[in-house]
Amino acid sequence: MKITIINFTTFLYSLSLPNIVQILRNSGHDVRCVNVISDPKESLVPDLPAIIEIAKGSDLVGLSLFSCYHDHAVVLTKALKKQIGDIPVIWGGVHTTYLPELSLQFADYICVGEGEEAFPEFVESLSQGRKDQVNNIWYMSGDKIVKTSMKALNNNLDAYPPFDYNHEGFYQVEKGKARHLKDYNFTRLYF
Repeated sequence: MKITIINFTTFLYSLSLPNIVQILRNSGHDVRCVNVISDPKESLVPDLPAIIEIAKGSDLVGLSLFSCYHDHAVVLTKALKKQIGDIPVIWGGVHTTYLPELSLQFADYICVGEGEEAFPEFVESLSQGRKDQVNNIWYMSGDKIVKTSMKALNNNLDAYPPFDYNHEGFYQVEKGKARHLKDYNFTRLYF
């Protein structure tokens, strides 16, 4: 599957998403990760063309967000559906865990709790044309929320692959422009 994962942030990098990206890549999926650097009080509209261009051709789009980015997620989800087609969109992150009912008003699926194991399992189900119930993944069936059980937390972080720091397939979108992170000069952030 071709998957685009989008992270809304006010800073450059998410620490959890590279882990999920690596897990999915190890399973043979083509994954892009987009960090949208944006002020939650400002409009996302100028960034939409760049985000959608990166997401084109995806079989699934995932959004990771804090509650302050709820409005951005709504705008982006609607734009994706309008411009790319009826692509499944899943939301995850702190916002969906604490406000799942609100999130399901806009997303096709949500991940509540940790996603390092649930999201790849969900992707495998979709990639095989199935719609299995996966723990931590909720969705709507008619007007009813299908709530699955919560997976037990895995305290062994060594069970997950190390981050891939070559930044292949990682993008930054800021002020309407996209750039590949492998072209980014990280030394200017720290030295």
